[in-house]
Amino acid sequence: TPERPLVWAAHGATAVMLVCSLYAALRITPEVIGATHGDRLNLLLALYCLETSVFYGVAAFLRRRNWSIYLAAVMLCGAIWQALIYFDTPDEYYTLAFALTGFALLIVYRLGLFEKWEMAGLEQATFQSANALTTLGFVSGALLSLSRYFLSNAKLALLDKPEGGDWHYPIRMLLYLLVVLSVISLLSAWFVQHPVWRRLYLVLSIVNGLLVVMMVHKLSELNPGQKLEVFTIVVGLILLGIGYVGWYRETERASDLISFALFLG
Repeated sequence: TPERPLVWAAHGATAVMLVCSLYAALRITPEVIGATHGDRLNLLLALYCLETSVFYGVAAFLRRRNWSIYLAAVMLCGAIWQALIYFDTPDEYYTLAFALTGFALLIVYRLGLFEKWEMAGLEQATFQSANALTTLGFVSGALLSLSRYFLSNAKLALLDKPEGGDWHYPIRMLLYLLVVLSVISLLSAWFVQHPVWRRLYLVLSIVNGLLVVMMVHKLSELNPGQKLEVFTIVVGLILLGIGYVGWYRETERASDLISFALFLG
């Protein structure tokens, strides 16, 4: 039947267009290799990546191939990347965009849409793509936070405006970003049933919380004693909250961890 040759012809044509689009996106010349920025080409490339993502999504649905889901997720990231470049979006929003994309795929997995359609392989591919994108967002957010934490105030001011602005602004942006990422990681831990990934999302939540403390420390003008006071109060409230929630859900057997959280809090 002509079905298989037609399918491979479609994939081959898409691969050729991907190579040509990558060439156009980077504007490869013998002298310079640089990405476009704020150009109409970025918008066209975003539309093309979105079309390619839809193509691989349809291919995954019709042909039941796991690798098509991965390619659909990659091309969706390409569409988001080019759209953010076109609108001259700050660097912090790139991290949030990819984390939210992974979280959206995680919701699709949690709703069990592929399970209802009896597509177990595609469901697993969606789950892995969601975890990869969400983790990528968290890791990039952590690296961005650490890089700015160790920058001097003069260099941070240059990130606000080219001629020099308020050095507090880039740190505040990261602070808001880390709070949102912490919420996403906690929701992801609640959605995911896999024990390993649930522990990983909880660890990411703790890391984001520590980064939030570091950003607050960077912004704060308090003396060390006042910073210690604020830190101990916040940590105590968190431990008390965890302890009381665990105590409420506790059965006949007492938990040493809950008792320790209540005592330390």
